[in-house]
Amino acid sequence: MAIAALVVAVLAIVLIFVLVGIADSNYGTGGRSFPFWVLGVIFVVFIVLFLARLVIWGVLGYPLYRFRRYWQYGPYTGERGAEQVLDGRYARGEINREQYQQMRDDIRRGGSGGSGP
Repeated sequence: MAIAALVVAVLAIVLIFVLVGIADSNYGTGGRSFPFWVLGVIFVVFIVLFLARLVIWGVLGYPLYRFRRYWQYGPYTGERGAEQVLDGRYARGEINREQYQQMRDDIRRGGSGGSGP
């Protein structure tokens, strides 16, 4: 988080120097370049904001994704639970409602519920 704040601060300082340089230079047009340097400033602001977002998203994006996933689904073990397998079989139509409810109850009780599919 501190790295992202530092990057944003450095980008803000660079932006200030760029804006002062653009406003002061007029690009040799004798002061008649107002609409064009404003577009340049807007472009620079968008570029800086885009880069800041990339940096912040890159630094915080994956850890926030992992944190959110952990609290929604629990720790990732790489295995599917018995109820998830059962839900998938029921959704695909491999078993009917009565079989599904019986097997789910068996799983929740901790029993095997039969000899197999």
